[in-house]
Amino acid sequence: MVNLISPIGVVPNSTQFTGIPPNSNDEPLKAPGPNNVVIAINARSYIPTVIDSQGNVKHLLPPNANYSMIGSEKYVNSGWLLPKGQQQGFPGSSTAFTVTFQKSGTYNYLCELHPWMRGSVVVK
Repeated sequence: MVNLISPIGVVPNSTQFTGIPPNSNDEPLKAPGPNNVVIAINARSYIPTVIDSQGNVKHLLPPNANYSMIGSEKYVNSGWLLPKGQQQGFPGSSTAFTVTFQKSGTYNYLCELHPWMRGSVVVK
């Protein structure tokens, strides 16, 4: 499981952040204290990503990535799926994600934005 949001390093006080999409009334969340730790969206949640059994990370190219799952992956994520026309404001997002299962088994999934939304795909 990869967190949707997570603390990301230390940044200089002079670092400026811009909301996406522009004029979206966003503000970066900074952890209290002198270190300027920024809480950010995790790219492995936001962009279609696969982590294989060896721990190698591969970002799939949006829009509308496809992946053939062999069953030994540690992590497969569709990235953010948005209605057509809205993905331009969120670089890395898509309108669709297709998985082809290469091996029989039960594959559990969840929505990282709504973790109570869970399901399973059974491949025979």
